[in-house]
Amino acid sequence: MEIVFKDTSIDPTKHLDEVPASWFDEAREAIEGTSEGVARLRLHNKDLEDEIRDALANRIVVEVTLVEVGPDGVRFTLLSSARANPPTR
Repeated sequence: MEIVFKDTSIDPTKHLDEVPASWFDEAREAIEGTSEGVARLRLHNKDLEDEIRDALANRIVVEVTLVEVGPDGVRFTLLSSARANPPTR
């Protein structure tokens, strides 16, 4: 299992060299809970929840997708996919 942060762009040269810390903060709050103790991750399956928590700590991927609108519709093209490390606290 991986946590995947997806970013879309109309810029065909876009590449994320550094992932915004706010993305990690939002994922951490959703999975581990807020400072007030509110956790949004409630799957009622401890093994799956533990696997998701482990993925947050060890397996994060960032994908950048190009969005193009043409006469025949919208096209999505993966520009990059790379591992990302959470910022140190």
